[in-house]
Amino acid sequence: MALDAGVQLYRNYGKAVVDWVRANTLYNGKPIEYVFATPERAFARLQEKLANRTKQTLPAHQRNESNKVYPLPWGSVSRTGLAIDRTRYQICGHRMLYTHVGSGKIMGAPWPQAVNLTYQVDLWARNLEDLQALADQLLLAMGEGWSTYLDVTHPFPYGNQLVFTTMEESRDLSVLEHATDQRQLRWMFAFKLEGWMARTATTTPPVEKITIPVYDLLEDGTEGDLFETETVTEDEITVTPAGV
Repeated sequence: MALDAGVQLYRNYGKAVVDWVRANTLYNGKPIEYVFATPERAFARLQEKLANRTKQTLPAHQRNESNKVYPLPWGSVSRTGLAIDRTRYQICGHRMLYTHVGSGKIMGAPWPQAVNLTYQVDLWARNLEDLQALADQLLLAMGEGWSTYLDVTHPFPYGNQLVFTTMEESRDLSVLEHATDQRQLRWMFAFKLEGWMARTATTTPPVEKITIPVYDLLEDGTEGDLFETETVTEDEITVTPAGV
């Protein structure tokens, strides 16, 4: 069964963003912890992740914010927007044909939907030095014009595609944080991905025969009466690559 749009974006694009930022934010030579959640939900999500990992949960009377200890630094990723990119929009019924490697069936898929996805990455640290070091790593990982390409997996038949990605904003939000028992500084990044939403691929019947009408050619170069109808069977069909 094909993935629906939400699952497709979460499992493929969300994972690609998390994998990329994790690979480019090292602390003491190791990737920092990341959760896929909004900043408001990130702390609770991190606690759940750590509890599941250690198979331990806090007693109810200890579940207040002041008693929560987090492995700073860490990060969170959330998708903040999704919009059709009309500059890449294809208004046509074009279908691309592929041969499924596993089954050998001919599969047809409409042109994918061009979309722009925006993501927010938040880095959380205990001191300014750690926060700036992590932020610098992300900034230096971007190419010219604060751009790069992310390797994103798409459903069949599109497979892995390099998706153009730009960093739209970078801001230190530490001054906006309320004071807590455990000091937490925050740096926010905004990214835009020029992505694709893959449409469902369906089986296309194989070509078994082609019927070609043959007309009599008149002296002036125009078509005359129908001369005959030629039928070409599957065994007689030869596909020749372009340019050969």
